[in-house]
Amino acid sequence: EFRFNFLKISYASTMFLINFPRLTDCNRWGFFFYFFVLAVQLQLSFESELSSVKFSYTGDVQYFTVPSGITTIYLDIHGASGGTDYYGSPEYVGGMASRVQTTITVVPNTTYYIYIGLEGSSRPRNDRIQYKGGYNGGGSSGLHEGAGGGGASDFRSESALDAFGSRIVVAGGGGGGSIACASTGGTAGYPAGKMAIFGLDGCPKTALSGGNQTSGGDGGTGYGYAGQAGQWGIGGDGYHLYGGGGGGGYFGGGGGAYGGGAGGSSYCDQVLCHNPYYTVMDQPSNGSALITFADTVPSRKIVTTNPRLRKLHF
Repeated sequence: EFRFNFLKISYASTMFLINFPRLTDCNRWGFFFYFFVLAVQLQLSFESELSSVKFSYTGDVQYFTVPSGITTIYLDIHGASGGTDYYGSPEYVGGMASRVQTTITVVPNTTYYIYIGLEGSSRPRNDRIQYKGGYNGGGSSGLHEGAGGGGASDFRSESALDAFGSRIVVAGGGGGGSIACASTGGTAGYPAGKMAIFGLDGCPKTALSGGNQTSGGDGGTGYGYAGQAGQWGIGGDGYHLYGGGGGGGYFGGGGGAYGGGAGGSSYCDQVLCHNPYYTVMDQPSNGSALITFADTVPSRKIVTTNPRLRKLHF
């Protein structure tokens, strides 16, 4: 739209200059009015193209500086799914991540920080090594079976990776799947993540739980072994031989023992968030975030590490 309006005003300017000597005063005023309308359309289309910023996984902190005059933003953010265990047949998928959509009160000219989760590492067929959890809190798998938990995505006021207390919005990651007991990883969610789903009867399911609003999920137990419990911001590792990793989140999900990991929890600050809406993703993926401005101002400065929109001034 911006390019189209720019071409229209360029063409009109050329025609005006070519025909200026032959134009009557009435025609000239008509051209001036047409230029004014096109200029307004050009400004509006330029602003509309730059009214949102998308953040994808980079493996590092990203930042967003609130433009002058902006006091609220709309955030649509989701975590990363757990990895899939392809060790046998059929494969057992990781849990889906949580999605949070909310309006947030922000301070103009203040920098906020975004961490985007990575999907948990999937286990190839007939491979027996530990697979890492996804960036930003995903728990790792056991050595023989299981996949990594997905990392959370979050919006925060401090830049350090472990500054969990500064998180304003968190979208939890899913637990890693595991061929042990035919187990699908638990989904992330609010107020708590879910435990893994076991496809075989008689398998140990004791204690395994997702992260919630006050504590990490319990690690799964079975045959005398246990997965690690989730922690603040971090999913538990699966039992070191057979277990999927827990998903990252506000509090991480528990790691599995002879089964998949549990999902992490999502979170939204009760003072700064307005009307948060929580859902679960329907496809496996890395995390992402989309920030949209809730106000309109005539002049803006946007600073972001997003590779498609690094630094804009207008």
